[in-house]
Order: sequence, then C-alpha cells, then structure tokens
Amino acid sequence: MNISPDSDVKTTTANNCLLDTSIWLAILNRTDIRHLVARKAFEKNWKQVFATNAVLTETMYMVRHYKGAGSACLDHVINGAVQLVHLDRPELARVKGLMGKYSDVPMSFADATLVVAGEKLNITTVLTLDRRGFDAYRMYDSSSFNVLP
Repeated sequence: MNISPDSDVKTTTANNCLLDTSIWLAILNRTDIRHLVARKAFEKNWKQVFATNAVLTETMYMVRHYKGAGSACLDHVINGAVQLVHLDRPELARVKGLMGKYSDVPMSFADATLVVAGEKLNITTVLTLDRRGFDAYRMYDSSSFNVLP
C-alpha cells in the first residue's frame, strides 16, 4: 500500500516507525554482523513501519548481488510489513531544501525523503544504523529523531 496525500491512513508517533536503507540491508543480509540487532528492531511490535520509494530503490540496488534479497525486500512491501509513503511536489521541494541544508553531513535523497515522511506522518522514530545522519537531522519543527536500535 502506498500512503498518498488523499489516504485515509491515520498515524500516531508512538507505535509507528520509519525504516532506513542501512537497517533494511542488515535485515536482508544474514551474514551482516548487525543482522540480529536489525531484525529485532524491525520485528518489534510496531503498528506500522514506513519507508519511501527512494529507500526501497536504494535498498534494492544495494542487494542486487545477494541471491533472494531483492525478492525478500519486495515481499516486505507486498505483504504489508513495510508501507510506502508517497511524496508530492511540495514535499519533494522540502526534500531538496533539506539536502542543501545538510550537505555537510551529507544527506542522501533517501534520507531526506524519510525526514519528510516523518514530518508528513508525525513519526519521529527511525530504524537506522546511520546514527551520524539521523542524530543531526531535524524536522520542520526542530524536533529530533528517536534513532533505534
């Protein structure tokens, strides 16, 4: 399911989270030393886990050489374990602004889309292994992210 501007899906910050590429990669790669930590964080009792098309694309590209990982990644979306958030033109303008603001970190396109998705859905918890980035990023109201694990 894609969450679009006209969607009737309502979210609350307490039981929802954002999923970053770094942790999705560790979940999909059983040989990654962070696999178990990533899997436990992902399998926590979340109401919904959200990612963006940019995060999905980045993840799919990164796992292209791992047999079965791309299929498993898509299964997360197809089976509803991960919900995709649609960003429209004004939100993409916000993405562009964030990438400029955090160019010294640097902020990837995928990371910027997650920040905007968090703003859109009022979600401040992000599952990521990229603490440097998400510890620095701030949402439009200057709130910080709760970075897990």
